[in-house]
Amino acid sequence: MASLADVFTEKERTNWLKAWLAVDIAKSGLENFAETEAKTLHANIYNAAWSSVQAPAVCIGCHTANLLKCPTQGICNKRGANSSCKAMHDTAAKQPRPCPTNVCNKVLDEIKTLHKFASPSWKNTRAQQWAQNPWQIAKAYLPPDGYTGKSSVQDTDFNGIISFMMNCKHFDSKFSFPIAPGKNNPPCLLTKAREIGRTVRHSSQCKLTDADLQVIFTTLTNLLNDPTCLAHDVASQEAVNKLAKLQNDILKITTEEMMHLLGAVQDKLKEVENLAEKTLHEIRESIQRYMNDLKEHNDTCKQQLDKHTETCEMKLDEHTETCEVKLDEHTETCEVKLDEHTETCEVKLDEHTENCEDKLDEHTEKLKIALDEHSRQHTESNYEQSCEDLRRRLIEHYNDNSSFVPLSILDESLDKRITDIYATPKIHRIDIKKDGSRKIEEPVNFYKEMFYKHDHSNRRIYVQGEPGSGKSTFAAKLVHDWCHKNQPILTAPNKNTAFNDLKTIQTFKFLFFISLRNVRGQKDISQMIKDQLVDQMYSEDDLDGVYTLLKTIIETEQCLVVRDGLDEWVAPDGCNLAEPSMTGLPKDKVTVLTTARPWKLADGRIKNSQIDILMEIQGVSDPDIFCANILGCIIDDTKELDNTVKEFQNFVEKRELKSLSSSPMLYILVICTWVDTMKEGEHSKEYSLCALYTSLLESLCKKTTSTTGYFNISNPSPVDCFSNTSYLQPNIEILDKLAVAACKLLFSCERETSIVFSDIALSNYFSGEEFTLCKTFALKAGILTNRKDKNRTGSSNSFIHKTIQEFLAAYYIACNTYVIDDVVAGYLKRYNDSYLDLSQVFIFLCGMNTIAANALSGLMDEYHVASCRFYDDWPCELQNITETGIREAEAGKQNTIWPKLSHVSITYYNMRYSLRVLSANTSNIQSLNLTFFSMGSPLVSEATVHQAKIKLRPFARGDFVFNLASCHKLKILRLMVNDKGDDIYLTDSVDLVTSELPVVIVLNHAEPARCGDPPPVLPSIQYIDLLGVKCSSSWLRSLFSTLLTLDHEVQCELTSCYITSTGEGSVRESTEQISTNIRTGFNNTFYVQLSRYSFMFRKPLHGFGEALRGLNIKLLRINVEYTIMSRSHFVAFLYKSLPSLSSLETLDVCVDDISPDLCEYLHSLHIKSVTLSQKGRWRGVIVNHVSQLSQVLISPTQMEAIIIDVNAHPDLLEALCGRNINSLSLYGSGEHLEVKNVSALCRSLSSLKQLDKLDVIVNNDTPGLWQALHGLNIKSLSLSGGETGLIVHHVSALAQILASLIHLETLSIKVSEYNPCLWEAIHGLNIKCLSLCNLGQLDHISSLSQSLASLTNLETLCVKFSCAGVPRLLETGCGLNITCLSIEASGTCQQLWEALIGLNIQSLSMSGFRHMRKNIQEEHTISPSFSSLSQLQMLTLYVSDFYDIQLPQ
Repeated sequence: MASLADVFTEKERTNWLKAWLAVDIAKSGLENFAETEAKTLHANIYNAAWSSVQAPAVCIGCHTANLLKCPTQGICNKRGANSSCKAMHDTAAKQPRPCPTNVCNKVLDEIKTLHKFASPSWKNTRAQQWAQNPWQIAKAYLPPDGYTGKSSVQDTDFNGIISFMMNCKHFDSKFSFPIAPGKNNPPCLLTKAREIGRTVRHSSQCKLTDADLQVIFTTLTNLLNDPTCLAHDVASQEAVNKLAKLQNDILKITTEEMMHLLGAVQDKLKEVENLAEKTLHEIRESIQRYMNDLKEHNDTCKQQLDKHTETCEMKLDEHTETCEVKLDEHTETCEVKLDEHTETCEVKLDEHTENCEDKLDEHTEKLKIALDEHSRQHTESNYEQSCEDLRRRLIEHYNDNSSFVPLSILDESLDKRITDIYATPKIHRIDIKKDGSRKIEEPVNFYKEMFYKHDHSNRRIYVQGEPGSGKSTFAAKLVHDWCHKNQPILTAPNKNTAFNDLKTIQTFKFLFFISLRNVRGQKDISQMIKDQLVDQMYSEDDLDGVYTLLKTIIETEQCLVVRDGLDEWVAPDGCNLAEPSMTGLPKDKVTVLTTARPWKLADGRIKNSQIDILMEIQGVSDPDIFCANILGCIIDDTKELDNTVKEFQNFVEKRELKSLSSSPMLYILVICTWVDTMKEGEHSKEYSLCALYTSLLESLCKKTTSTTGYFNISNPSPVDCFSNTSYLQPNIEILDKLAVAACKLLFSCERETSIVFSDIALSNYFSGEEFTLCKTFALKAGILTNRKDKNRTGSSNSFIHKTIQEFLAAYYIACNTYVIDDVVAGYLKRYNDSYLDLSQVFIFLCGMNTIAANALSGLMDEYHVASCRFYDDWPCELQNITETGIREAEAGKQNTIWPKLSHVSITYYNMRYSLRVLSANTSNIQSLNLTFFSMGSPLVSEATVHQAKIKLRPFARGDFVFNLASCHKLKILRLMVNDKGDDIYLTDSVDLVTSELPVVIVLNHAEPARCGDPPPVLPSIQYIDLLGVKCSSSWLRSLFSTLLTLDHEVQCELTSCYITSTGEGSVRESTEQISTNIRTGFNNTFYVQLSRYSFMFRKPLHGFGEALRGLNIKLLRINVEYTIMSRSHFVAFLYKSLPSLSSLETLDVCVDDISPDLCEYLHSLHIKSVTLSQKGRWRGVIVNHVSQLSQVLISPTQMEAIIIDVNAHPDLLEALCGRNINSLSLYGSGEHLEVKNVSALCRSLSSLKQLDKLDVIVNNDTPGLWQALHGLNIKSLSLSGGETGLIVHHVSALAQILASLIHLETLSIKVSEYNPCLWEAIHGLNIKCLSLCNLGQLDHISSLSQSLASLTNLETLCVKFSCAGVPRLLETGCGLNITCLSIEASGTCQQLWEALIGLNIQSLSMSGFRHMRKNIQEEHTISPSFSSLSQLQMLTLYVSDFYDIQLPQ
């Protein structure tokens, strides 16, 4: 036998030889398994093939080439359709053909189906041998090259066997792992084994490391041990054993095996001879030498071993026999002696043990009884008494020292009982994430939520909060709650419901409260308890015993240690602790609650793992209750407490100080300062914010140092509000540097770091030494705060409140006004929409330096004007800011404040400051809104108006006079008052101011006679809105005259305005209210739109008419809405106004309804062009003489219609003859139609061959009128008349002319409701469209029904009348074949919707429901009505409410 280690002198080459042998062993282990599965595969394939043929048979006559088509990719080399294959199909016997038995083709298909990649190696296999040799089928799954001559599994190498298993789907269920090639999936054991075979066979250096060799053994062993099949295969397991022996170098190889292996290796080495010639030579020599030596050594060893073995066997037999005899004899003797001795000892030992146990039990019992009794007596009599005595002393100490807290830092002597001022704090839990970030979570309202989490105790509790947020007060209240477990509270019951679970904190037997502010030079909590508590409560003689007791209590009892003010603790020199040491405080017994500022807990030395729960206190939850508590402690008259609280709350809201309530310390300071001011009788004066924030700043400085200093003549105060302070002067240099940082950070380029900033950003404004000094001072004082960053990279800083930063920034600007141009202006250029963000800085500046405030105001107004998109009726935000700044300036006695404001709104609320704003901005103002809503207005309460009236008294009798003549940039003017007009009076000259009203608006300051060339008035005005104002007609005329001189368009809206009209030296107030929309434009154009509300009292517009008299108007366009009953008043208005317009050339009138008297008046005017139009219908020009007709007809913009009088001059009627006119309107009184005009009218109308449309507007008819219309070729005819419609007296004549109009398609009749016989006139007409108006209640519905039924060609029906008659009309018209229906009704009713059901119409239009109110019952009827209109294609519905309706599908 030989060892592989003897083959090579190099270890790595021996490893390679082992790997080679391991692969061969693995192959031998897989051969039986592969051959067995190949037979199974063979049987499965043939069974599948035979199952699909009629006569199963075995075929041995088919070549593989016969079964493959030509060309087959990867096998055939045929190119082109006419070329021949020289590879697979190279002979006639190998040409493609089907199998005679149809079995071989089926077998081929099965082989391909079972191939994992559907590409079998057809070159390897021979179809003639498929039936007899299963391995021929298995070869189809081997690699395509090198296996053609392999006829059995033994001839196939390791790579081929592995490939067979990997490529054949048959093996998918034979292994415990999925077979994966390793390209897109992790390689399986087969893939790894295949790579091992390739690595070993094709290694160029024939070397392997120990690690690689171990991987090979592991992989092959795991493969052969696969639990699915191979683990149960005998050959596989034999191979596993050989691999294990080979791995451990204990595998004995026969000479033949070694020769075979070395021969195989020799073959491999021949393949790499060119790459390693020297190594190959050594291998050959070694092989030959070791083969000879091995053979000789083997023979020699065998002879020597046989001889030596025989000798040893003989000697061993002899010695063994002798030893056995001696050993038997000695063993027998020893056993007898040992038995005797053992028996004797057992008896003695049992007796002694029994005696000792009895004595020991008796003595132990006596000692135990004595010890227990002594311990019990000592403990009960001493420990409990000592503990109770300590608790009593603690409670007394806390009641004396912790139950009262100072109200203000500035006056610590003013202290109050904690229960009197305490208000529920606003506390939130802070969640410390796994990544170290911190996030504010749910509020904490009970002690249990603080001390427990899921029934587990929180032993290390931290409460953080900004300066003055209430940390110490909360700690004092916690101590108070612990002390008063069983004691009644003497004060009034507290309304606070939070933290009322006192049993939670009373589970602590002892509470030790430590004020870290008072600790100096100590670092151990136990020592602090001794110094602050024990030493203060016991005499010096008792201290040693109490110290021992304290140590026992801390180790055995549940204790709570409250450490207040960690940020105020100063570590001893040389100590690097972030917080006092808790050594000696067992965590399972002692709970520690610590309060600190956020910057202290941002110290990296305080680890997150030390914090069981972190909470943040953010002031009080209800500032109003807190305010009431504080005021109740400091005012004497508690009966007026409620009123005082309300008065203070109004003050806070007015001065926008609500945000300070988040800091109880600051809020208390505001309250105390306000009360002091109130006591001094100055509450009626303005309250200075600068003074308040100066007090806040002083209180913060006092927290850091008690050093005082004062500003005086030799050391003047930089700003007035600092003058009377005591703690600012010693720290002014630090405050100046902090002010620089506050300002430049606030207006920095990076807005995201202006409020919250890093140490790096803050250090930019200090030198190296200054930075540490100033930051430490600011943190301790509470001016700055420091927190951990969310990104865990460090900490972030911010001022304690944004207003503190703004106050310091304003202070810096007040002392350095150039900052406005250098810094603030640049900031606004970058962020031009942020000018309102400067509001608080501006307000503070107004109290410090009005010159700087005026400059900043101009800058803010500039950006405000640029950003304005609309102008509100109420003061804009910038005006509110400006007025607040004025109040601050007055409170600080700064009288030179003149802020700039381009958009001004004046109301009852801001009248006090309007004079200063207006006087400073008269020439710059661009929009002015004056809004005064008095009693009865929903916008202002009666009490507010009453207070405003009192404030307005100094301005009464015209003292508040505003002259528009100075407003050269004014673009928008809005004047809005109540519905009585008793607040603003408009006049055209200041010399005429005699009004009793509080506000007078003057249009022109100087009289023209006094000035040679008066300046233009309102040269930039674009829009004027007057609501409810009172003005004279002369003022309004002056306004209109001014607007007509401008070179741009101006819109002027008057709504419910009162006009004072004058006539012949007398003055009387008009009772009408004018509502109109006026627009002036180029070339003296004047557009007037009069609403129907201007005629609601049915009176002429005397005042407005006077305002129009004598104006230089060339083109006047009047659009008027009026009711039928107000037409005469409109005509009267025109009659009084138009004659004075001497320059008028063009008049355009548009009305809802045309009446004959309106046409007659317009006909009488001597104007070049008069146009009359009816809204939504037509438009035409009035012609009253022949020359005018010629001008109209030759005009390139000819009107749709020509309007003439039915009684026109015969010359005009003659001039109409033969004209190319499409539309004509006749108006006047038909009953006065002269006989001579009838023939002229008949001749004129009959000659108009192009006439399609004719409108007749007359009050009464005559036979002559109807005669003139006889036989016309018109297609459309409209008949209307006076207020109640056309009154037809001659129905038969009308019926005759209607019948003669054979081309008539559209007929519109506006008739009187008192003429039911009219319907006979329309009987049998061939019209397609009929429009009926003013039908009344349709009392004679049967006559109308008959007439409508006779209109067989009618397609469209339009009706306009009251709602009551609609259902009856629709019922009668159900038989009509109309496709379009239009209804205009005054109101609606349920019967209307029901009448629509089932109509076969395609188009429906409904209007006139302007005043309709939504009715639930009707809403349920609307949807069924519309959904029943199955033919409906178009629906038009005008309503004032939204309806949820269902339309037909």
